[in-house]
Amino acid sequence: MIPRKRSFVLIAIYAAYLGFLLWRPLHELSVSARIVAMVGAPLLTFAAIAAVLFRFLPKKGRSES
Repeated sequence: MIPRKRSFVLIAIYAAYLGFLLWRPLHELSVSARIVAMVGAPLLTFAAIAAVLFRFLPKKGRSES
């Protein structure tokens, strides 16, 4: 399970990334920066969603010893 602090860090990084994209639209970026933005956005979205889900979903399949 992802620790609570790490999930908040991932969400903060994702929010900062979205803020950057709102501040500098994609058409103003260089070609390499556009590629990074187009690849990074889905990856960061998945990481943020996974962090939230792993934080709040119940643990399954773990022995309680």
